[in-house]
Amino acid sequence: MVAGAVFGLCFYNFIVFLLYYKYKKYGDAPIPNVNYWGIILLFVLFGVYGVQLGDYPRYADIIQDVYQDYLKYSGDSWLQGQHMEPLYNRLVVFCRGNYDLWRFIWYATEFIGVGYILKTIHHNNYQTLLLFACTALFSVCAGRVSWGIAFFYFGVYAFLQSQKYRYLFFVVLSVFAHNSMLVLIATLPLLFFKNNKKMILASVIAIPILVGALEMMLQNFLQLSFLNQDLAYKLENHYMQGDRLGNFGYSIGEKIQQTIERIPLYVLIILLFKDVLLRRIHLPAYSQRFLNIIIAIFSIAHIALLATFGSAALYGRIYYMLYIPVFILLFVDQCGMYQYKNYKWYVWSLWLAFNLNYLKAIYYYSIG
Repeated sequence: MVAGAVFGLCFYNFIVFLLYYKYKKYGDAPIPNVNYWGIILLFVLFGVYGVQLGDYPRYADIIQDVYQDYLKYSGDSWLQGQHMEPLYNRLVVFCRGNYDLWRFIWYATEFIGVGYILKTIHHNNYQTLLLFACTALFSVCAGRVSWGIAFFYFGVYAFLQSQKYRYLFFVVLSVFAHNSMLVLIATLPLLFFKNNKKMILASVIAIPILVGALEMMLQNFLQLSFLNQDLAYKLENHYMQGDRLGNFGYSIGEKIQQTIERIPLYVLIILLFKDVLLRRIHLPAYSQRFLNIIIAIFSIAHIALLATFGSAALYGRIYYMLYIPVFILLFVDQCGMYQYKNYKWYVWSLWLAFNLNYLKAIYYYSIG
């Protein structure tokens, strides 16, 4: 595992500094097709081999268990009681239990989709890919929900900007990625409201009420008699006992790493809200609607931490849904207010935080 973490650290920085070199040389000029899809392939390979942290070894065992269940049971009975959604389980069967192939198809689907959208909205340049690598690449390789988050945000944004319905195909696909995608799907009605001062203030009031209702629904769900009791016990421990440290960890080093990773995003979102509330910036109508989703997810993440069913793990899962929309609004959106030169501090602080993730993993793996 130490070797995997070291390789991931080197691979990640190779991608970042390759893109930085290309950006300095070519600026924001469109990348030729062969070179563009070559970079996308690097992203895919990074997803397959470059994030051998966290759940990586656990998923290797899960894949083997799923495939053995498929060989053992007849019909579709092998699907019952599996940890992952049916889409991933059937992909395991298609790959005959090959973990690397399973991950390759998964990340190829994600990054080819994202690459296609960036290209069609004319952001197939080294600047955009560099900013994506520094601020979002690591987070979109963090779990199986990642491609759903990427497809949802890029699909919604591309649709709002162009009014071309083919982009909604990616939003529909995102539903199959993970159960937690329901949180994002629930924010879609906010796209019908133009963002303004009243909207932001109303969200602060309305979203806690919505989360409170969801909490009661979750409590009722856990009490249903037909629910598998073992699953109910796990869910209750995960969501109802809000004392879990989850992603915050125990050591000083982990707390420093998490602080460096999260503070820039906090500061950036608060500054963005302030600018919109005080009307210091003017966002196009489609950008204002896209901002509604960021407001909702930012609020839900923190209410999830504070509610009675909350936990740091649940907060961390929802918090990771913010990196991509912030990247889109700052560096893809053409409102003319946000540019790389103005937000170098944000870009490189996240790059540092993701490097610290690797260094933390190398340390823990080395001491056993």
